[in-house]
Amino acid sequence: MAASFPHLRPHQGQIVLGQNQLQVVASSVPPLSGGSIFYPVLRALYSRTGKTWQQQTWLPPLEISISTAAGEPLPFIGQDLETHSGVPHLISFFRAQNPAWGTARLDMEWLDGGPMIKVSLTQDGGSEGLRWKLRVPDGYGEEHTIPWDQDRVAGLTISFFPEVFTVLSQTPLTVKTDARQTLLTPAPSPKLNSSFVLLPGREAALQQAALVAQLKQCTKECWKQPARDEAWQIQMPWRRSMQKSDKRLFQSLFVHDDKGGFVSTLPIFEGEQLKWNLPLDQNWEVLYPDTQGILKKLEFDKGTRSAKLPALTLGSVQIDLKPGRPGFVEIRDAVRKNSVTWARHLAHRPYELVNAHSFLQKSWPLQAQLPGGDYQLQIRDGMQRLCVQRFTVLPGRHQAITCSGEDPKPELSLRAHLSLDNGTSEEMLQAAQFQAIGHLVRPGRESTHGVSEIPMLMAEDPNLGLSLRAFPADESMRKNWLAARPKDQAALLPAFAKFAQAQEPPLQLVLECPDIGFQFEDYRWLALTMEPDFMEVLGCQQPDLVEPLLQVAHKLQQKTTHPVKFAAATPFRGWDQDSDFIPALYVPEPTNLIAALRNGNYSLGLRSEIELAGPLPTLGTDQTQTLLLQIRSYDLKDQAGLIRVYDQFGLLAEQKMSAMRDHEQRLPIAIRLRPSSRFLRLELLGQGTPAGQADGLTQPFLLATSNFLSLNGPP
Repeated sequence: MAASFPHLRPHQGQIVLGQNQLQVVASSVPPLSGGSIFYPVLRALYSRTGKTWQQQTWLPPLEISISTAAGEPLPFIGQDLETHSGVPHLISFFRAQNPAWGTARLDMEWLDGGPMIKVSLTQDGGSEGLRWKLRVPDGYGEEHTIPWDQDRVAGLTISFFPEVFTVLSQTPLTVKTDARQTLLTPAPSPKLNSSFVLLPGREAALQQAALVAQLKQCTKECWKQPARDEAWQIQMPWRRSMQKSDKRLFQSLFVHDDKGGFVSTLPIFEGEQLKWNLPLDQNWEVLYPDTQGILKKLEFDKGTRSAKLPALTLGSVQIDLKPGRPGFVEIRDAVRKNSVTWARHLAHRPYELVNAHSFLQKSWPLQAQLPGGDYQLQIRDGMQRLCVQRFTVLPGRHQAITCSGEDPKPELSLRAHLSLDNGTSEEMLQAAQFQAIGHLVRPGRESTHGVSEIPMLMAEDPNLGLSLRAFPADESMRKNWLAARPKDQAALLPAFAKFAQAQEPPLQLVLECPDIGFQFEDYRWLALTMEPDFMEVLGCQQPDLVEPLLQVAHKLQQKTTHPVKFAAATPFRGWDQDSDFIPALYVPEPTNLIAALRNGNYSLGLRSEIELAGPLPTLGTDQTQTLLLQIRSYDLKDQAGLIRVYDQFGLLAEQKMSAMRDHEQRLPIAIRLRPSSRFLRLELLGQGTPAGQADGLTQPFLLATSNFLSLNGPP
């Protein structure tokens, strides 16, 4: 299939469910998996414009969990394509260990050949009912629940214009939202024989109002594709690819029912016409936010039943940063909470988005047109806030803002990075003050940015959702690896690890974070089997994995004779990440960068460093010894901290720090080695109050860790 559709080559080994205009790439789960708690439903979506296929630039992460009544998740056991009445179905199978629960099938198909995906969940066999739950991790999008009644919902719409994505269920759902995720659960929870639809994209969103109306009126099969000429249809010209010169804004348009409940949202351009075919006896309304963000009713011509949104009244602003360098810009509404940044409404985005409110600005000054109102501006790098200002945009007026960014203090060591996630540019890494970055070896590539580059090879297994990187590499190694690369995808990562370790000298092997949905026990098994030199432990999409990943590193250090080292995933495409806290490798003596990384002469941290400032302790004695530590941190000035020292088996010593008077401090700590101690690891933690916790209790969070330090004892 990849030969006929070159855009699908990155997804070789994965199942694609396609039709004339849309293709959905199903998520894959590692064959070793013993059952992920949440299983990603979709991996990617492609739409066809003319003769070309383009990947939808934004797709919210949607995950499903199928479990017993007691909450025990069913393991995923495989996928297959089936054809029913000439229609292809993608089937995912889940099976409990106890036969009393039977088998669950997750069946995906395109609804009547249209732009919507029907997902059916059925239970085969078993005497006990199963349950399902959907999860949408917090990301870029703006969420709107579709009410069923006072306490329950029919679904959820997530928008990041121009993209819109909706989950709509034929049974009522309960919804629970916190800072990191939204959970949707059937209520009351039936046996596992139900279905919901996915509406991916603007074309599907045009039919959402019709489906919601149909849903509230039907009693049996609710998923009938609405006809173009029937009632409950919204019509809007389907736009062609936007030209770069087109500066029109997207405006939010909301459909509400006669009780004021949200029905659907549509991204609509300024000047784009909307035709309203909903029955006149239904008192549904189309609302739009005006320049001040106040929702107003859109009036339709009674004859043609069509309308256009009034154009926004714009002002302009010019923002300059001196001295100029790449930086992360955040512009929010200064009055309304939970508002979205103006950048998400632009038809053409010349920016690299970091999250829903922040983007990378590569050159200055920044010029933009904004709707009238009050705004809050922040410019950051990976170390500090360079500028914080509030400004007002007046319609038809121009305003100029100049920000002065000082050099960061304290002077931390050179910041290095070994991995690049999808789409992250070198400018984005430089904006985070990385002075040394990894790059994949490619023929004819030349650096133009004056940073130290770490050449590396990469092998990625999309079925597993894991990749390995190896450095330092060169063009001849790249060619040798391509010649030796196995055709069997399942053998790719072990073969790559063997190839890297067979070089002279051996390449340094970096294991990336496990993907969302990857069974963690399988990740641990792979880490202990392949014995990488580096493990990514910070910057992963799942921040709560830091401690489990460090525990795997300790298990690996108990097995291997070389010191285990740490790296960070690039967090720009994750969520729950603040631009001030971008993890980095801090290299205090970067004269020979590759040697420093190979030998572990650096620490991993979030605006913080911890390193040994004196000799290592002596083996063979049970006496108390003193370690002298060097600490640099942006975040512990006038705040208390915590230092921990581990060997490969666990904690050896812990010492509280009083508030630092300066950003840098030397500190002694007393430890007593075990007879079996062979490696040490140093850890710096901050004391913070968890979000939403009202009792004032604090919990430590990782600011920096050293690599494992060898005590030079026998293995």
